[in-house]
Amino acid sequence: MTRYWILLLTICHVSALEINLKDSIAKSTDTVITSKDVTVGAAPKASMTTREWKVEPATAYELTMEVRMDGPNNLENKPPMEYYFKNKVSKSPRLPQWRLNFKLQDGKTVSQHGIYRRILNPDNQWHTITDRFYTPRNTATLQLSINGGDEDRLTIRRIKLEKLPVSEVISINSDFALGEYNYSGIMTLVRGCLDKNEEGQAILAMPTGWYMSYGIPVNGGESLRLSIDVDVPRKSTAGVWFYAQGKNIGKSTPIMIWKGKPGRASYDLKVPANADEVRLVAGSGNFKMIKLERIKGEPSK
Repeated sequence: MTRYWILLLTICHVSALEINLKDSIAKSTDTVITSKDVTVGAAPKASMTTREWKVEPATAYELTMEVRMDGPNNLENKPPMEYYFKNKVSKSPRLPQWRLNFKLQDGKTVSQHGIYRRILNPDNQWHTITDRFYTPRNTATLQLSINGGDEDRLTIRRIKLEKLPVSEVISINSDFALGEYNYSGIMTLVRGCLDKNEEGQAILAMPTGWYMSYGIPVNGGESLRLSIDVDVPRKSTAGVWFYAQGKNIGKSTPIMIWKGKPGRASYDLKVPANADEVRLVAGSGNFKMIKLERIKGEPSK
């Protein structure tokens, strides 16, 4: 049943922070805390929140934690839970979920949460959850919150926060290699889900839907390359939206691929001088890759 869980992609990590759970919990409800692990009760109001950890702004991080769920809503007992998870069925049993709370230098808090940070239970055994993300600009600290589910008790151990190494590829989980249940980097997804194709490769399947990524920090004036690999049902598109201080200031020329044409394409672009963030947008296709990377020199025409 391990194929039903999020898989870790092996890379080199730096700046690892091993979290001492007993000393890191700031507040909790219906939660048992020991020196080795934390157990969040089987109730929607059960919760735990860690203390704040110092992080660097506009930086890529990876959060991992080992979790075990005890309860009836696992894939061995209820195979439909996979369908509920992927298709966001509103009347399905509530699953435990986590939230990232970023405290900015001006004191405001910005959160990343929602349906894609739910915890799916394959078999009531220990598994590792991985979340990759960028801290917003002007971030001072990060705090982790976890809420319980309707019927499943969640136990957590070995939380680790690591800064990812600097890379020319700046998009998160570009080839979806973290697995079909790992929505790292995805902010909005309409009429789509992560799935596997006939070759067993994880894909972002949205034949009639679209997605938008979380913000990716950039420098004004730098050159980028957007590359996609997609199975095209009719017409597939992908592009880059530019942001300055949280406001949309423009869009790149989109990549458009029609049915019957090769599914691989790329497009070079230049970031506007006043932009500090970009978001990826794509739709209408089964995407094997949506990658954004830095390139040297001026964009090719």
